[in-house]
Amino acid sequence: MADSLSIDVPWIMCQQADAPQPMNGKSNATIDFEGSTYFLPAWSVSILPDCKSEAYNTAKVKTQTSLMVKKRNTAMEASEILYWSWRPERLGASAKGFGSTFTVNNLLEQKSVTLDESDYLWYHVPRSFLKHGEPNTLLLFEEAGGNPLQVNFQTVTVGAACASASEGETLSLSCHRGSTISSVDFASFEEPKGTCGAFEGGEGCSSDEAFAVVKDSCLGKESCSIEITEEFGKSCGTLPSPRKLAVQVTC
Repeated sequence: MADSLSIDVPWIMCQQADAPQPMNGKSNATIDFEGSTYFLPAWSVSILPDCKSEAYNTAKVKTQTSLMVKKRNTAMEASEILYWSWRPERLGASAKGFGSTFTVNNLLEQKSVTLDESDYLWYHVPRSFLKHGEPNTLLLFEEAGGNPLQVNFQTVTVGAACASASEGETLSLSCHRGSTISSVDFASFEEPKGTCGAFEGGEGCSSDEAFAVVKDSCLGKESCSIEITEEFGKSCGTLPSPRKLAVQVTC
């Protein structure tokens, strides 16, 4: 029915308790399925929506993984004094259908309650609302009273960045605007174990060539891109193909 109506529906893949694991582990593999040949990197899952064309493979994703860290806002330590002011927020007729005082046991849809005339129900300010280089006013709502001078501001920035790409592809890394890559923490021309922030060497080698090229291409830069060639694995001997470069840097 969904196919005949050309609509998308959610779907769930289930695995029986006695079924084999769907993930290819231990080593790379080339398999034949329904008359077509597919390459499956180790520890990966491929999705074929039409049972023919590979649309996604977990090991072939090249998007950067960023580890975010909190950073104290240096404006709080500046010499100028921060001035605060306050004003009452009376909803009145803005509270559509609820009156000026009401109690509910669930979250309310903001615009239907305040008619978009009040900030009373806003819980989060999207980054797109802030204007770079211009004064931005921050409003804090406190029901029980308090001292605004004790408010602490922290920003979030990229602390570390990880990415991987196979031979013949391009690996890209970037820090937040204004930050540069200060060190290369991990560079391996193999399939690494672990996750970003806790990489370990896998089956292969951590080549000196990989470290040297990554350092030369990325250190001191806000972003960098590296073409993955066979030069990375000269000291690694024979490795499964296609080979992959995995990198972690500190911003």
